[in-house]
Amino acid sequence: MFRPLDTFITIADFTWPTDAVVPRGLLEDAGIETHLKDELTVQVYNLYSNAVGGVKLQVRAADVEEARNILREAGYLVEGPLEENGIWLELDHVTRSIPLLGRIELLAARLLVLVTIVLIIVIVPIAISAQPTLSERITAHEWCVQRVQHNGNDMEVNSTDVLVTFEDCPERITFSKNGEVVLPGLDTERQSASWSIQDGKLLLEELVAHEAVYGAPFLITVDNEFLTLRSGTTTIMCKRYFWGW
Repeated sequence: MFRPLDTFITIADFTWPTDAVVPRGLLEDAGIETHLKDELTVQVYNLYSNAVGGVKLQVRAADVEEARNILREAGYLVEGPLEENGIWLELDHVTRSIPLLGRIELLAARLLVLVTIVLIIVIVPIAISAQPTLSERITAHEWCVQRVQHNGNDMEVNSTDVLVTFEDCPERITFSKNGEVVLPGLDTERQSASWSIQDGKLLLEELVAHEAVYGAPFLITVDNEFLTLRSGTTTIMCKRYFWGW
């Protein structure tokens, strides 16, 4: 990966500035220019050491390999496959180049934030796509009609063909998945019609009666308990029907 030659790269970190004195001296004796990042911060506020990731011993990009070899021979770097392959250095450089994320000093913290962002990007669309559609939500239940208003006036919701009613749910709207709907009568018999959703609005078609009340497109507001249908002239308020009422 390309790096400008004057870029300073962290090759080791220490809890206290005094811990970096000897390894820094070894590098400078070898003619390698060094820099201690966050040295003053830790000197002034000792408790900040862990928060900022300690004191970082840095060298120019062109001197990284030679400096690391010197510190290995002196026992300041532990040999290991990750160390040898420079994976952590690569991750450090890549994550530091990301806007805003690069301001986080600790590599582990940057990686945690990066993983969190990736998970959000992946999981949120999946969660959104898993949400039920409007059609699925209105067909999931039967709905007890609580109130019908037309032009600001309450309508008498009374299906004359229903012989037995339930006190808590005398009138219902039932949406079938096949596109049929049963609507309560308005002091008339119930009527069947067809329904569809277009541009987020409910359309009731093939109505036999009450075209003025049921015929306009309805905006739908629905959750797990309530359903409200609103057109320019009519508002129908319903509550989910629970079997066994």
